[in-house]
Amino acid sequence: ATWCGASAISATGSVIEASSSDITLSISVVAFFTVIFTFVQPYIALGVGMDEAVAGAWIGASVDQTGNVIASAAIISEYSTEVAGIVKIILNSGLGILCTIIAFWWQTRTSNNNGNGKKFSWLFLWDKFPKFVL
Repeated sequence: ATWCGASAISATGSVIEASSSDITLSISVVAFFTVIFTFVQPYIALGVGMDEAVAGAWIGASVDQTGNVIASAAIISEYSTEVAGIVKIILNSGLGILCTIIAFWWQTRTSNNNGNGKKFSWLFLWDKFPKFVL
């Protein structure tokens, strides 16, 4: 399952202090494939005779960016769109938790590997936590 691609990249990139060029490239790749999957996945679902609810859940869990999820599922049906939207919102709500875990892991990893005696700080978690996901 995927979280909203650009938001997850932006949130995680700030936590691990990724370069702006790495973040830009990652968002570009995600956006490129999102456009493709937005139109390919619903027709695959229709082609194999997938149930509307299953197709909506599949699209909601695998297509990045919430707007694209809605557009993609709308090709199938209104019910698929509702299911896809619910699945995507549930995944997006977990983004804050995921970023907190990554920030915690990243800080303990860099504190231990640097050997510079840097101590763990809860303030670091608050500082690096992407508040836009709240």
